[in-house]
Amino acid sequence: MDSEFSRYRAFLKQYPPFDALSEADWAGLEGALVICQFAPGTVILEPSQTEAEGLYVVYQGAVRLEQDGQAVAWLEPGEAFGYPSLLGQQPPSLTVRAEGETACLRLSKEAFRGLLQKPSFALFFSARLAERLRLLQPMALNLPDLGQPAGEAAEAGVWLEPAATVAQTALSPRELQVLRQVFLRVRQAQQTLAARFRLQVL
Repeated sequence: MDSEFSRYRAFLKQYPPFDALSEADWAGLEGALVICQFAPGTVILEPSQTEAEGLYVVYQGAVRLEQDGQAVAWLEPGEAFGYPSLLGQQPPSLTVRAEGETACLRLSKEAFRGLLQKPSFALFFSARLAERLRLLQPMALNLPDLGQPAGEAAEAGVWLEPAATVAQTALSPRELQVLRQVFLRVRQAQQTLAARFRLQVL
């Protein structure tokens, strides 16, 4: 095993969901993981580009997430970005900028999507996506009373907490579409796992 890959693997195994990957999973990632160095202020991802090149994990330094020129969050070593773009197969929603000298590990999009077949991996990033979407300012929508139960105003097929209000779930149509795609990926992964379990039992 390549010494650099071994070092990157040891780093990633400290953080979920990589800590749950099997030896077979890691064997398939060799060659799909590269280190990227960024000078201070370098734009790593931005909405004007196409889909992200892969899943990025901060290795050293930090990155700043920006919307309309305003910082909305900072990510430190072990934290990932680029997955909203990959899950939605669309340009990034936020600008990601290096905060000082920064190094990131980049997992190829093909390898990332392959790992999404693992339910635990897919569930982790679907949860992170929901958190990340809350950083975005929702697009102007023709909404009813924001205190109204969201279930009364939601489109058919949208999953919501029973007690949630419209104000608490105010996502743009684009964001809802991304979430639906993620839920479908998670459901497919769960169905695959269930089918494999049935075969083992039989």
